[in-house]
Amino acid sequence: MANGASSFVKGHKSIIKMLAKLRKSDAKKIANSAVLASIRVVRQVAKGRLPSGYKYLGRSIKTGARRNSGPNLSDSFRVGFSVGVNKSKQLGISKTTARGRGDGIGISARNVHWLILGTSQRRHRSGKNTGKMSIAPGFGHFMKRAFNASGAGMRRAMVKTAKTKIRQYLAKNRGRKG
Repeated sequence: MANGASSFVKGHKSIIKMLAKLRKSDAKKIANSAVLASIRVVRQVAKGRLPSGYKYLGRSIKTGARRNSGPNLSDSFRVGFSVGVNKSKQLGISKTTARGRGDGIGISARNVHWLILGTSQRRHRSGKNTGKMSIAPGFGHFMKRAFNASGAGMRRAMVKTAKTKIRQYLAKNRGRKG
């Protein structure tokens, strides 16, 4: 786990050495906890940087993790707008009112990516032109800017969580052979 650990806590040799001494599965759990803590910091920074007219979209900014198995596969972590499978369910919204007022107009958890990324020219199946949507002002490279702004906080969260989890692991496994 030493190779994987070095990519998430550069400069903290004591943590990397400790993770290298642990069983691979335990080291991976600790590393994953630390990375999850760091992307939660990114989520908080992103929520704070939302333009004033779009503060309601803060509840659409989610974190997610996908667990992978196998010896060389690392888990993947995401943070962004509407990260997840069922956006309406995530936000506690029924399907009938998922688009805001229910009249089919507006940005909701289901289509928030249109606002962030924009759309190309679109058409109905009948051929009727529905237009295109430009990226909303203030949202160009929004998550990239939030990620860059949270650098030091991410590192602090990673290190703090890794140290805490290592202490918990050592306390739990004190006296065990292995």
